[in-house]
Amino acid sequence: MPFVSSFETRIQVVISLMAQRLYFILGVLVLLIVSSFSQNPTPDSFDWTLRSRIDLIPSTEAESWDASRTAFIVCDMWDYHHSVNAVRRLTEFAPRLNAVLAEARSRGATIIHAPSDCMPFYDSHLARQRALDAPPAKNAPTNIAHWCHRIPEEEQAVYPIDQSNGGEDDDLQEHAQWSAYLETINRNPGTPWQRQTKMISIDSYRDYICAEGDVTWNVLEANNITHVVLTGVHLNMCVLGRPFGLRQMKRSGKTVALMRDMTDVMYEPNSWPYVSHFSGLDLVVEHIEHHICPTVTSDQVIGGHPFRFRNDDRPTVAMSGLFARDQRVFAQQDLRRQFHLQWLGKSSTASETADSDVLLLNDQSQLPAAVIKAFVDAGKPIIAARVTRAWAPSFGISNSTHVLAIEAPLKCDIDAAQHPMLQGIKRITVNSFTTGELHGSTHPLINHHEHGTIAWTTVRPDSGISIALPSFLGSRSCQQLTLNALAWATGQSVAKSKTNSVNQDWQTHKLAEGLAITSRLDEIIWMRCLVKLSDQLAKDIQSLNVPNDSSLDAFINGTALKDRNSEGQLVIPAGTLTSTALNVLALRLTKVQNIVPVLQALQLDGPWQFRSGDDPDWANFPIPPQFGAATDYIFEFE
Repeated sequence: MPFVSSFETRIQVVISLMAQRLYFILGVLVLLIVSSFSQNPTPDSFDWTLRSRIDLIPSTEAESWDASRTAFIVCDMWDYHHSVNAVRRLTEFAPRLNAVLAEARSRGATIIHAPSDCMPFYDSHLARQRALDAPPAKNAPTNIAHWCHRIPEEEQAVYPIDQSNGGEDDDLQEHAQWSAYLETINRNPGTPWQRQTKMISIDSYRDYICAEGDVTWNVLEANNITHVVLTGVHLNMCVLGRPFGLRQMKRSGKTVALMRDMTDVMYEPNSWPYVSHFSGLDLVVEHIEHHICPTVTSDQVIGGHPFRFRNDDRPTVAMSGLFARDQRVFAQQDLRRQFHLQWLGKSSTASETADSDVLLLNDQSQLPAAVIKAFVDAGKPIIAARVTRAWAPSFGISNSTHVLAIEAPLKCDIDAAQHPMLQGIKRITVNSFTTGELHGSTHPLINHHEHGTIAWTTVRPDSGISIALPSFLGSRSCQQLTLNALAWATGQSVAKSKTNSVNQDWQTHKLAEGLAITSRLDEIIWMRCLVKLSDQLAKDIQSLNVPNDSSLDAFINGTALKDRNSEGQLVIPAGTLTSTALNVLALRLTKVQNIVPVLQALQLDGPWQFRSGDDPDWANFPIPPQFGAATDYIFEFE
């Protein structure tokens, strides 16, 4: 029996070895399958709620994008920046952006990392090599390798902010300390970026690294990409204008969207329109939604709520019916200094206003009754500039209310002791208001000896507050009252709520209009525009035709034009004009006169910027003009 026992033992050993091999093979197969799925996940989709705008009013549309034909481009999420506040904000939203990209990648989307000026750092990176290995696209658009400063849809638009000073919103002392720190780590304080932030993961085996427009286009075409989502910074400069940015993608035929809560702007509140930094971001987002492409938010990919910066503590004002130009200027400039604005229209729903803190109406509002009722049911404050009969029950006034519009505006003296929201107002000028029989828990704010109470507050049955005000159309004192009421209703400081009546910055006007306005000022006037030229025109243009007058000085890209040719035209030195960037043409006038500057044979009769005062630095932009340029004073010639 020893032989049998030995044979059985050998059989058991063979079976055991075979089982181990089988388990090993099965394990390898499992790893290969898992690896295959991780490298090539099952195609999925993105179900977007795309937000666009018709004028100021937002509208939404549901749309599903095939993930395998969608690319996410991450713009300039650098490791360092010259603005310390920009670094802080980037660091704040980068983790959420990384989560968005991880989820998008798992659904099969293409991820393109585009940290401009940083390609040398990634020379040996697999994701960089993968981008360079993409075959040249046969359908590469013209100028895909260049910045795009404007698309036709923007030509009649007024660009919403002035970013020509670079937009740094740092505290000066902090900025100096930050610059000194950058020097200690051997970084140039002006351009300290060398790579993408480590907070954004790069998948070496699936992602792409490229910041060149033509290479990016090759990657998109090689992957059959038809839809593009832009993320990163900074929205008003690089995200909009880079060769891979929103404008270029839109102009080149891609279906493009901005992820509006995964971005930031370079804007400082001491520049026009003198609003908060975060309101500056809102204004640029709204410009994009109106003129360029729709926007989405990160929660549509990873759930939760849209991202909001921790320092953005602005109360949200839902607004409806503010259609007159004066009302819009008041809202866009004065209210945005301390509030986040949400524009509502006749198609708005109650769910859109769930996070709003106060509702501001005028009698032109077409807001559905259900939205107003939602505010009442939630006990939130409502402010109305002129109360309609439909709203009367919520404002403690009888249904016989009517609106008076008078030819000669009333002037009412104000007793600021009557209510905190009357602070800083001594006399108010009123041209339209609501009258009627008041009842309930009403408190008069402003009384007129002939027309009675024309502004009041009331405590509604739901314990919420309603505030009835005169129209603020055309009256700075009524606008100040409205601003005070919003501050008081949202728990803000009324004393700090001031309308902005001083405008000391660059203003954009059509040439004749701007000259007419500035001719009334007994000051030195500067005017400037931006000129985009083709390679050939930049070489050929040699003169600027402006009046031969000692009261006029001309500059191109900061270079003073002093010599004149035999025809009396200013000579442009060779090499002064460029085709690779925007050219800054600035004129200094000690005596305003009717002029239409002509570059060789190219008339510059269109929008210019104007400013009173005198500063030699205004002969050029403080930063490269492609970063500081607005869209509404650019002349383009091919």
